[in-house]
Amino acid sequence: MARKHEAVEWLKKGYPPSKIAEQMDVAISTVMSYLYNQVGEGKIRRSDIVFSIDQNTRDTIEHLISEIGSTYWFDIYRAIERSGWQIDRDDLQIYLALRDARVALGDMYEIIRDVGVTLHSAIKNILVSEYGANDWWRKGIPENIRAECAASLERDHEPASDPYCYTNFIHLKEILDKQWKVFSKALPKKLPSDKKKLLSGIEKLNQIRNSVMHPVRGDIPTDKDFAFIREFRDYLKLERWLEFA
Repeated sequence: MARKHEAVEWLKKGYPPSKIAEQMDVAISTVMSYLYNQVGEGKIRRSDIVFSIDQNTRDTIEHLISEIGSTYWFDIYRAIERSGWQIDRDDLQIYLALRDARVALGDMYEIIRDVGVTLHSAIKNILVSEYGANDWWRKGIPENIRAECAASLERDHEPASDPYCYTNFIHLKEILDKQWKVFSKALPKKLPSDKKKLLSGIEKLNQIRNSVMHPVRGDIPTDKDFAFIREFRDYLKLERWLEFA
């Protein structure tokens, strides 16, 4: 296994960069060069590096940033030493470099987009399989959603080829709810047993999506929102949905 791939494997196991350096017996700069290389190749996201640093550490750093009004690593490190907390200096510097909103919002958007595109395609294909290519739209999609999508298509100056393209997360949630018997047969294992969790998760995902897409409203997504998106993506098991996408 190439060293850069080994670094990613440690990262996926939940090891922060400082601990990866210890495990691989290399400098932290070498670990980061491996990880950034894999970001460039699309194997991981920069936010994956951020979230390898545990929640308590991230919360502590954010608390100190608010308390002292500085994001300069040395100011925060001195505050950490005064408080008696134990936070690795390298992990602190890496977190501060990657917590920037442009990184967070960009990665959040990518994950939300991946979930949306996969669910959108999979839901249609499951309905087509159940009702046929000619009847899936009328038999599988609630009338109110068909009407909303048709209206959106009519208003669009560059309309899509299919009114289904105008469905959003709330529409997908309602389709899943109304057609639960159909989808429960095709959903990845465990999801059919927790309908409420799945549907409420999609609704929360939509709320976070609106915050990401409309940051001027002032409703900026939090670190916990980002954690929810990552956890919900894993809960959905998108690779299984891709079988239908």
